Amino acid sequence: MIAIGSSRTHGKPDGVVVGRWQLVERLGAGGTSEVWLARAVDGGREAVVKRVRPRHASAPAFATQLAYEGRLLAELHHPNVVALVETGDDHLVLERLDGHSLAALLDAAEPDAPPPPDVGCAIVAAVCRALGAAHRLGIVHRDVSPSNVVVTHDGDVKLIDFGVATRADDAERPRTATGVVKGKRAYLAPEQRRGGPASPASDLYAAGVLLWEVLTARRRDPESAVAPGVNPRIDAICVRALAEAPAARFASADEMAAALEACAARVGAAEIGALVTARLGGDRTSATRVEVRRRRRPRERSRARLALAGALVGLLLVGAAVGAWRLLRRPAATASIDATPKVATPAPLTPPAAPPPIAAAAESPVEAPAPRPPRRPKRSAPPPTPSQRPRTDSTPSRASDRYFPPEMKHDPFQ
Repeated sequence: MIAIGSSRTHGKPDGVVVGRWQLVERLGAGGTSEVWLARAVDGGREAVVKRVRPRHASAPAFATQLAYEGRLLAELHHPNVVALVETGDDHLVLERLDGHSLAALLDAAEPDAPPPPDVGCAIVAAVCRALGAAHRLGIVHRDVSPSNVVVTHDGDVKLIDFGVATRADDAERPRTATGVVKGKRAYLAPEQRRGGPASPASDLYAAGVLLWEVLTARRRDPESAVAPGVNPRIDAICVRALAEAPAARFASADEMAAALEACAARVGAAEIGALVTARLGGDRTSATRVEVRRRRRPRERSRARLALAGALVGLLLVGAAVGAWRLLRRPAATASIDATPKVATPAPLTPPAAPPPIAAAAESPVEAPAPRPPRRPKRSAPPPTPSQRPRTDSTPSRASDRYFPPEMKHDPFQ
């Protein structure tokens, strides 16, 4: 989007000539077009040249859109619309404006110090007069926003950038793809957000958003249709322009302009120019810049985002600290465990395995022995006689006593 305001140099053309205009300095660029400060080859007046960016020069759709914008501007002759100087095959030549965008003016204001309400009403009233001239020709701007309004040091207000403007009954207008909505979302009317077509009423809704922001010097809260802390008479104009139903808004842009002018009867070009100079400085040479810019968010929203970012960073730091603490604790716990002397745990005692079956008997053809009958209770032996010497060893007298039951008749050890 093209807006007039101070900006730094973006490039030098090295003597490139477009038509009868020599490009002096590139002032900005958008998605498909760029704007240059230019001087007539004969050394005369200065102007602004808008042309398709070289990387899109081979795409005919962009050149068609630029040419259509030129045809619309050629029909519009109004003091509050940027003037078209001439058109070329692939460029437009526009008047050079000595001022800044309304977005820059609002960005320079503190949230608690917006422009005076009557001055704000005068600025938006001039925008509505420009829209009224366009609507009478069947032209819908579709992109009314602070970045597309210029306020000059002389107090003039200009509506610029008809790059997405359209006219419903024009067979030559470039077609918009199905499902594509032109314009900035914050300024789209409810019917446009639902997929409906743009209309003069949708331009008035955008003008209502513009008025809300001028009165408060901050972006409008979508949940509120009322500009807080302003004169009820002005607030009523804002509420009506922001009505949900198109039929509930002003019948025309001229009607809305008349209502605003009644609230700014004592404001003229001198008061608007004084506000521009006071807020943005009086260096007119540096102010004659055309910039493609995106309006900054209000400072209170920036502070809220910074607070949110700070909270997230704090959470990340806390998480990192907890993770580091756990990592530092883990080696200490391992060391304390390793320092404890290890005691071997004895293997559980298991009863000795029962003697295996008699291998010899299994290998011999002898039949398996019959089940062993229960033993008779032992009788107490008579006391030994002196002549009898007791046994002193605890081993059996014979191996056969240990391995062979008494029922076996064959003893291999005998």
